[in-house]
Amino acid sequence: MKQIIPFILFIFAFCVLNAQTVDEAIAHNDYLVKDQKKALIMEGHIIDAIVDFQSIDTVELELEAYTEYIEMLLAKYNTMKKFDTEDTFRKAMIELLSSLLAIAKKEYIEIVDIYSIPNENLTDENYARWKELADIIDQKGKQANDLFLEKQQVFADRYGFSLTD
Repeated sequence: MKQIIPFILFIFAFCVLNAQTVDEAIAHNDYLVKDQKKALIMEGHIIDAIVDFQSIDTVELELEAYTEYIEMLLAKYNTMKKFDTEDTFRKAMIELLSSLLAIAKKEYIEIVDIYSIPNENLTDENYARWKELADIIDQKGKQANDLFLEKQQVFADRYGFSLTD
């Protein structure tokens, strides 16, 4: 019996010391969302550069900066320690970033390739493909963000805090 009591106390202390508080969960949420927002802003820079008819060099630099940022975030979150045993939200961030990186390396690359074609050489097929790529980017991006938001809500519910804009 004397051996069981210290063991029980050890387990209790271990659980209490490793328990995450609501404030820690909110801080963790805010930390991930800050990176997500920056990624979305950087993606917006690519779109703005295209819409504003900036040079192909500028568009390529914006895409390169965005891609490198997503890769850096993926490395950061892949090596980050788990927040809790569920690890739902960190994994959701990795899934989101993986989706964004795939879009950047496929659809955005192809958009930039079309953008680099001189206007006089653009064909109806180029315009059709551009529209198709824009739709794919919207669909994949929305799907990835919606999944992230669902898992963020699960995380918030688990720790009892509300998500606000």
